[in-house]
Amino acid sequence: MYVEEVCSLKVKKQVANNEERILGAKSFAVRVRRRNISEKTQELGKLIPGGQKMNTPEMFQAAFKYVKFLQTQIGVLIPYGLTSGNLQQEAVR
Repeated sequence: MYVEEVCSLKVKKQVANNEERILGAKSFAVRVRRRNISEKTQELGKLIPGGQKMNTPEMFQAAFKYVKFLQTQIGVLIPYGLTSGNLQQEAVR
């Protein structure tokens, strides 16, 4: 009877240790994912005018509006034959 209880406790302890390892790996993966998201959000903030002074939802909204603005600007420049290659050549002159 005592041997069975000891074996049962060892098995339960091994299962608990395995569960802790799995949870540890999951929480590590979550931390890495959150860190990556934070780094990319900071990079986005550097690209958006005034983005470093905004909270995340404001920055995403500003990024959306800024991309729409840039798309409009491209639409305006294309009829004049000003593509990115032409703009670079004009900048060199």
